[in-house]
Amino acid sequence: MASLRFFLVAALLLVSSSAAWSHVRLLYPKPRVQASLKVGPCGGVARTSSPIVLEAGSEIVVEWDEFVDHPGYYQISFSMGGDKDFVLLLDQIGDKRPPSSGPNLYSATVTLPSTPCEEGTLQLIQVMTENPSRPSLYFSCADIRLVEPGVDFRRGDPGNDGAVGVEDAIITLEHLFAGEPAPVCSDAADANDDGDLDVSDAIRILVFLFAGGPAPPAPGPDACGPDPAPDRLGCSSYGCGEA
Repeated sequence: MASLRFFLVAALLLVSSSAAWSHVRLLYPKPRVQASLKVGPCGGVARTSSPIVLEAGSEIVVEWDEFVDHPGYYQISFSMGGDKDFVLLLDQIGDKRPPSSGPNLYSATVTLPSTPCEEGTLQLIQVMTENPSRPSLYFSCADIRLVEPGVDFRRGDPGNDGAVGVEDAIITLEHLFAGEPAPVCSDAADANDDGDLDVSDAIRILVFLFAGGPAPPAPGPDACGPDPAPDRLGCSSYGCGEA
């Protein structure tokens, strides 16, 4: 019984101390953990296995809320790998006056680095200036993979002849089973837009053509456009003539 009581007290103290750290909550990009932490650069929290995939050089709107008010400001930085060598993207984001109820909501537009990277980290820092000579800091991090800016393409048309046909399914199958090179525009071959190039993409094309199945997802088979949700496949080149 005594050991159980000790365990419950220890768990309560752990939860209480964790909650006390959470002055700010990063909302977008999705953070590694919901709490902001006092230890830099990312609270000692390991990277996740599911980074957000964004285009290098793109603009995003970072969103967060503050539910324990402190005078001070915010900084947004980015690391290209290893949670080190952070580059400042935006500084001196002013603190708002305390709201009458609920948390303060913040947003800021930043431009991401133009170079792709596999293990990028976006870092939000709350700088609290009650003691201006020794400000206190709270850190929050989100895992980001930066990919090459998208090329316009037709999904389901890796043959790039302006229309989805049987030959497009054959291109994928020959790559998978006959040792042929991967399509130059893998996004076009990813007919079901699941981020992988496999036999299900060829099946999606054939079902669309011969069984009344749904068309490949955006940008679709008829008009060229960018991938609305960039993934690891990418598209190095594609010629968008008239269908």
